Amino acid sequence: MKGRSARPRPVRLDRSRPLPVVHRAASVLTTLASALLVLLSACAAPGATRFPSIVDENPQITLPGGASTTPTPQPGASSLRIGIPAGSPEMLSALAELYVGLRDGALVEADEPGSVGATISLEDLAKFEGRLSVSLVDLPTGDTLESTLLGMGASGTLPDVFLTGALPALARAGYTAPLDGWPSLESLLQDGKVLPNALQSCVVDGRIQGIPYSASTPVLFYNAALVAEAGIDTKMLEAGLPLKDLVALFPVLTKTTAHQYALYDAVRLLPLLPSTRDASLGWSGFSNGSFDFSSSAFADSVSSLRAVVKGQWTLNHLNKDQLAKYYATSDPRILGKVAFWVDDSSNLSYWTGLAGLTTGVAPLPYLDRRTLPLTVRCFAVNHDAQFLEESIRFAGFLATDADSLRLQSRFGSEPGRIPLQLDATVWADWVGDTASAGFFPKLRDLLSDAYVDGHLGVPGWSDAIAASLDVHALRLLQGLESIQAVSSDMDASSGEALAKAAMETKGDTR
Repeated sequence: MKGRSARPRPVRLDRSRPLPVVHRAASVLTTLASALLVLLSACAAPGATRFPSIVDENPQITLPGGASTTPTPQPGASSLRIGIPAGSPEMLSALAELYVGLRDGALVEADEPGSVGATISLEDLAKFEGRLSVSLVDLPTGDTLESTLLGMGASGTLPDVFLTGALPALARAGYTAPLDGWPSLESLLQDGKVLPNALQSCVVDGRIQGIPYSASTPVLFYNAALVAEAGIDTKMLEAGLPLKDLVALFPVLTKTTAHQYALYDAVRLLPLLPSTRDASLGWSGFSNGSFDFSSSAFADSVSSLRAVVKGQWTLNHLNKDQLAKYYATSDPRILGKVAFWVDDSSNLSYWTGLAGLTTGVAPLPYLDRRTLPLTVRCFAVNHDAQFLEESIRFAGFLATDADSLRLQSRFGSEPGRIPLQLDATVWADWVGDTASAGFFPKLRDLLSDAYVDGHLGVPGWSDAIAASLDVHALRLLQGLESIQAVSSDMDASSGEALAKAAMETKGDTR
């Protein structure tokens, strides 16, 4: 293993001021994974791993891999670099102190799970300062995170522990350490605290390469003023509606002369609706490692949304010149000209923070039964971490330990992201008393119908979507193309993208 230069000392907490208790909307990982019941077929060899359903009374999990031969570092000698996008040095320091106190037995857990993390004062944590040295590595948010991590891996500067949503490329390049076979981590993964299918999404080539931490989910945002003006009960929306019932509201919310429309973009719903028929790695167009756009579920979704577009209740029938004429360069949603739109829950703070726009949030519409699509982020560990076992234990603590998650919630969490830890008390602390706090706890009831999309577990997923669905979706919904005419081309285009990604990621496997 490679040695490292001394790490900078962690930023000290200002213990003279009270800890900010900010409970943001269902942030870090709570809705994500209580029953991603369909194992990601592209991530693990058949039969390599068995994860229980969360309804199992006595879950027994068989983890892949074997015992590690990596030597165990001496306690207290570790210095870890932690990469978290938009992370807080103060929170990281407090978590390191809590970790040491629990690890060494100095802090005793009360009857309520996570009670130490929920109640302990920073003054009591201060006695553990310096026992584990941690430093925060700033990472970008958004689409540049994957390329940044891959670049750091190639240059040997990857943090010891880091948060990612692009596990396959990192794992197959040899930058992540397999996490199965470590007793300290297996005890966390085998106790039923983590959503089983979320954990399965972190299996790459038969080995666990990450620990599920949080997720986001697409939600239905709505303009509260337009909905109220139309006399629609928001409680009905927030309970979740089948697509046909939501569509029945569209005529009264569309005012063509005022350039006001009920739905911003029907295309955004297309890859989400088929999951109601076959929760197979995101949605029914994908199974056994490839896409099948001739599936009946995909055809049903196209048919349902085509009627919405042809009814001229969305902006999808407008051309570029009309859009420029009616809205200039402004977003019609911000102008108050759209009643409903679909966006990721991670954008919650943006849509609820716009001046002059009162935005509500509701579950996605569905065809037959409601589902919960999840985009998972996980903690991974650098294959070349100097203190490998300590890094693995700390990653497990950050991602799954109830005390850790409840302490994190006291500092505030990312709006719109939900924890994948199944403890109900963790969920309650994460959502807190924010404006959308009443919505996100309801998503926990959907965990049994949750599924993980392919972004985390399938190399080339985004490229495959771009090469196939993105090219044809709008024309399919406008009725300018038929599924029969383009499905073969879509299958071939997506297959090429998946095959190319598989070759690229396997080329540098250690």
